[in-house]
Amino acid sequence: MKIKIYGLINPETSNILYVGKTSLSLKRRLQLHITKAAQNKTRKDKWILELIKISRTPEIILLEEPDRLFANKKEKEWILKFGLSNLVNGNSGGGGNNGSGAKRNEAYKQSLYAFLMSSKYSKNTISNSICYVNNFINYFKNEVKSPKEINGEQIKKYIETINNINTRNANIVALKLFYKNVMNQPYKLKKINYEYPRTSTKLHSGNEA
Repeated sequence: MKIKIYGLINPETSNILYVGKTSLSLKRRLQLHITKAAQNKTRKDKWILELIKISRTPEIILLEEPDRLFANKKEKEWILKFGLSNLVNGNSGGGGNNGSGAKRNEAYKQSLYAFLMSSKYSKNTISNSICYVNNFINYFKNEVKSPKEINGEQIKKYIETINNINTRNANIVALKLFYKNVMNQPYKLKKINYEYPRTSTKLHSGNEA
């Protein structure tokens, strides 16, 4: 499934002032931003309301359309590119809602980070593992309140959505570490094994040296 990374443009300056992600159409997402602005709770809301006062609204543009697994990472990259201080985003992206469930899941990821650091894993391994676990948690965020509620069969089906074998194996490693050392549920991945690229065997004819 593809996720749209988009920008909201200030029609007065043509500058992008907000970066977000959505599975909706860009037109529908923009409508929701405008409707929600009436709550006047965030910097983005205040900015949109200021535009509405002068009979203007933001414009929306597609920045990238990555696979769902990489949407959080790509959103963060775009926010970093434009600079958080130049945007009306409330944070550096890569998350969902800010409810208690999101805070709890963030704590889980912090626990994994602490374990990987104390176990002397490389910076690259730590970064990738946190990214993979974050994508995994967000994949199920509308179905369960906590990763503890995700069963082994759901994890297996999630792994099967990853086409690249190397990326799939890296996700398995990260999730095994997560469920063993953070969730204390290592049994959930016992039946999920690593895969190896298939190699073709060339058959030689009897005439070949």
